[in-house]
Amino acid sequence: MLRVPNYALSKRLPSCAVPRQLLIDLERHVQERADALLKGEETERTSTVSVTDSMGTETMRNIEEYPVEVFPDDTRAISVELLAQGEHSLHVSIQFNARPEDSQISICFSGPKPRATAHSVLAGTEKIIGPYRTNHHFFLAKMLWSVIPAVWVAALAIQWRHLKLTWADVAIIVASIGLWTLTVLKPYTMFDTRRNQTKAKWAPRVLNSMLAGLLTVLIYAAVMPLMD
Repeated sequence: MLRVPNYALSKRLPSCAVPRQLLIDLERHVQERADALLKGEETERTSTVSVTDSMGTETMRNIEEYPVEVFPDDTRAISVELLAQGEHSLHVSIQFNARPEDSQISICFSGPKPRATAHSVLAGTEKIIGPYRTNHHFFLAKMLWSVIPAVWVAALAIQWRHLKLTWADVAIIVASIGLWTLTVLKPYTMFDTRRNQTKAKWAPRVLNSMLAGLLTVLIYAAVMPLMD
């Protein structure tokens, strides 16, 4: 029999950078919300932070226990989790993952006004993540990577008989190579690693080079017919 009303939600996290300070702020947020929501109750509380790389998962009570300032280059996931149980309960799980579909937040609250409370915790979490959001999701858009190769292949097929590429073909090639490179330099979830710090320095250069290449192609495409 259900003792108290409860509500559970889950939502995909936005593409974002994940430095140590973000995890500290999220830990503080969920702890403060648990203190406020379960005030005056005797509670059992478990909080953990987990860092997963290619070799395994390290779990600790909080991020302050993590021994180094930056994460391993092969970091795949970092999670912040809190479970506080008393007369009412709050469970928050924040999963940052290299794969967009696995990067999400789950909140479950049992107590008065559970729906409004869960959404309030979510809103506070999203506000904290807000300054760390990136535009990296654009470079992983499924539509982008289904249209560009298809157009490129079609253009090459049309020109194959003449063994000659048009300026449109060249522009598509430049854009495709540039965008593919940016998907490598701009992962959906950018953990604070030394490798990603280097990527962050190179990404603007690649983007500028791609735009310069496309501009050059457009100029040649406009000028060459006038010179014939």
